[in-house]
Amino acid sequence: MEEDVGRCKEICHGNNASTEGQNEADYSCNPTEIVSKSYPLIGGSKYSTVIRKCGYQHTSSACRRQPLYKTFFKGTTYRRRHDVGSCLGVCGIDGHECKAIDSMMVAIKGPNGDGELTVPIVKKCGCVNPECHRVAFREVFKRKTEKGWIQEEKDVGMCVGTGCPRVCERCLLGENMCDRFCIVYREGACIATDYTTEPVYSGNFKPKEIRVIEHCGCAE
Repeated sequence: MEEDVGRCKEICHGNNASTEGQNEADYSCNPTEIVSKSYPLIGGSKYSTVIRKCGYQHTSSACRRQPLYKTFFKGTTYRRRHDVGSCLGVCGIDGHECKAIDSMMVAIKGPNGDGELTVPIVKKCGCVNPECHRVAFREVFKRKTEKGWIQEEKDVGMCVGTGCPRVCERCLLGENMCDRFCIVYREGACIATDYTTEPVYSGNFKPKEIRVIEHCGCAE
């Protein structure tokens, strides 16, 4: 199965009306409208993201959140359009990257009921230290109390950082010589090193466990 998911490419940048009279280096061509498409498969559906519209966005200024609109269940009565957001801009400190520092997981109702899709929504962006560390990531769920069902929001955390050292997977002259003769590297991953679990309920009242990240670190 093939799908044209699209990509954004700058063509004749100087003739773009939205940047006329501006410094062209201050703008870049990025997706502004995307669509979630589903494909029914055995055991469930597979979802892919397709770019529908591109536009020039100011990216030379400080790191900030930019709108990115995503449509779900297009062509059905369950159609929803959300600003999921993206992070664009420059960071003045070497090695820092413009990333989401506060996000929320939102459940989207589809033909198969509440919570068929869960989608991360970017709330705030910032210049992220390359060192592996925890940032806020909020999840909405339901909890049963003596007075009935209530909806709660909790910061379950997310691990970010690009500074984890590479790990040697294959050495030319044996493990003792990996430092000098490594031929296959694996990029270091920033993962949760300490977390707790809590029993809650999803949007369609199904029991599940959420993992609340306490600390992050580089995978060995």
